[in-house]
Amino acid sequence: MNNCVPTLQDLQNLGADVETVAKFANDPAGEPNVNRAGNDVGNLETLREEALEIASDAANLQTYISYDSPSARRMVDDTSQPPGTQGDVTDDTDPAKNGRYTWDGSAWIKNPQQPIRDSDVADIRENANLALVTAYSREPNARALLENATDEAIDVVVNPLGYPVDGATAIKLLNDKITGGQVGTTSVVRFRKVTANGASIYQKGIGGDNWIEYPFLRQQNGATSQGEFSDLWRIVEAYETDPLFGRLRLGPIINQGEWECAIREPSPSGGVTISDAVGGYHGNEYQDESWFMIDGIRVPTTWTGDVRCGKLEFVQRSTIFRYGGAVTPIAEHIKHYTFEANRIRLLQRLDWLISNTLTYAMFPMMPMRRLLLGETGDQITDTAFRHPSFVLEDVATAGFSQIFSQNSKYIELWGETSGISVRMDFHTLTINGRPLWGVPDGDPGSNENARLYIANPTEYNKIYMDFGRDCPVAPGDVWESDVTYTINTTN
Repeated sequence: MNNCVPTLQDLQNLGADVETVAKFANDPAGEPNVNRAGNDVGNLETLREEALEIASDAANLQTYISYDSPSARRMVDDTSQPPGTQGDVTDDTDPAKNGRYTWDGSAWIKNPQQPIRDSDVADIRENANLALVTAYSREPNARALLENATDEAIDVVVNPLGYPVDGATAIKLLNDKITGGQVGTTSVVRFRKVTANGASIYQKGIGGDNWIEYPFLRQQNGATSQGEFSDLWRIVEAYETDPLFGRLRLGPIINQGEWECAIREPSPSGGVTISDAVGGYHGNEYQDESWFMIDGIRVPTTWTGDVRCGKLEFVQRSTIFRYGGAVTPIAEHIKHYTFEANRIRLLQRLDWLISNTLTYAMFPMMPMRRLLLGETGDQITDTAFRHPSFVLEDVATAGFSQIFSQNSKYIELWGETSGISVRMDFHTLTINGRPLWGVPDGDPGSNENARLYIANPTEYNKIYMDFGRDCPVAPGDVWESDVTYTINTTN
C-alpha cells in the first residue's frame, strides 16, 4: 500500500501515454496497469481504495459539515484538538472551503495537497477518455488536456476540442471507435470549422499523398447578389492540397456551381419573367433546420473546432421558393451529405407543393473544371465514359459534341495527366417511388424526358442529371435521389 494519500498533482504527472492513462481512469481496483517503462502505475480505483483505507485508519481524523458557515458542526468552533490533527470539511456553503485541514495548535490550516474526492475521480476519468479519443483522432491537444484535467473539467463537458459530450458519451465514442475498427489510421476525414458559418472538409486521395478540400459555407444572400434570397449550407468549390493541407495549383478543381438541385419553371403567361433556376447556388431557398454529425455525435452548425473522424455527416431541411423571392413555396427539400474515405454520398428528397410542368430540374450535378482557370490553366479533365455505352468521350475543349443518355447507372470523368477524377454512381432516382429510368427495358420510367449529359461551355465539364426535364409535378409528389461522388487525386 502507498505510504501517503495521493494528490491530484501526482495523478496529473503520470505522463503522456494515453492508453495507460485510459486504463488508469477506467480499470477496476487491483487491475495491473504497466506503462511503457515497465512500471505498474495502478489505477484510480486502487488509489482511491487505498486512500479511503488510510483515512479510515487515521485514529483522530475529524469530520465537519462546514468550515465557518452556519451548520451543526463547524470546524472553526473546534479548538480543542492536539496539534497535527487532521480534519475534513464536507459541505461548506463556499465549496472552496471544503477539503482536508491540519490543526497547528492555534488555527485550522488547509493542506496544500488534497486527497482524491469522488468528483476529482469523475473529472479525471472524463478527461482521460476524451484525451484518448482525441489522440486516436490525431489531435495534438491530448496531453495538455490530461495535464489540465481538474481545471478544464467543466470546459471539457462544454466542448473544448470538438466533442460536446459528457464522460459517459466520451467512453461510448471511444468504444465505438475501437469496436468499429476506426482507431488511428482510419481517421480519413478532417473537419476544420473556424467560424460559425464556414468550414473546410478534407478527404485523402487514393494512390498519392494529396488531399481534396471542400469549402462548406453558409450562403446568406439578399436580393442583389448571385444566389439571391437564400440562407443555406452548400459546398463551394474544391481544391487539391498537399499533405499539410496547403492549397495547390492556382485555383479550384471544382468550380462554385451547384451540386444538389436547380429547378427551372417556365414563365407564366402575363406574369413575372422567370430568368433563372432556383435552389442552392441559384438562391430562393431558405433552411429550416441543419446540423452536423461527427462519428455519430450531433453538433450544431455554430460549433467550431478542428477534428479528424471516420465519418462526417450534414443534414439540412429547407424550403425552395418560386423565382423572385420568398413568396410562393414550391417544394420542401431535404439533403443528407456523408463524407467518408474518398467518397461523398448525397441523399435528397423533394416534396412538391405546386402544380406545373417544369422546364428542367437538375437533381443532382457535378461542376468539375475542364481547365483550371476556366479558359486557361491546367487541364483538369478531358475524358469521360458512362454506363451503359462505355464509349470514351473527348471533353478536352469547349463546344465538344455532347452525348445525352438515359438508363445510366454511373459516369466517370477525369484528366489523362492531372491525376484528378470524379465518378458519380446513381443508386436511387425515383418519382413517387417509381424509378426514373426504364425498368425493365422498354418501360419509359417515371420521366421519359430525363437525361444525363456533360455541359460544354468554357467554364467547366459539368455533369448534369436533368431529372425533371419537361416533367409535370403536383402537390404531394415526392422525388428522391441517392448518389455517390468519388472524387480523387492520385498525386
